[in-house]
Amino acid sequence: MANQLPSCPIATAIILVGDKWKIQIMRELLRDRPASKHYSDFKHAIPEISDKMLSKSLKALESDHLLKRQISTTTPLRSTYTLTPMGADLTKVVAALKTWGTKYKKEFEEK
Repeated sequence: MANQLPSCPIATAIILVGDKWKIQIMRELLRDRPASKHYSDFKHAIPEISDKMLSKSLKALESDHLLKRQISTTTPLRSTYTLTPMGADLTKVVAALKTWGTKYKKEFEEK
């Protein structure tokens, strides 16, 4: 994907994690660091996401090297997702978005 990225670094960040589902998946991975998550953990934490969108978003984040998927050798097979170092770098970004979103919601609700 690197050869398809825009020259603007903010646009690059938005493309990689700016959609509704990817940022929530990253939030869940960052929440309990350094814990790993299973597919079902994401379904439980983000109940409104469809199976198709969760699968698509996880694959995209893996392809973009923000998370790593490991498949267990046990039966049944289970995928475990963990952050890559680049994905872990989003800790402060996600925290800042949470702070800003909380402030915005508070101000919006007061009007």
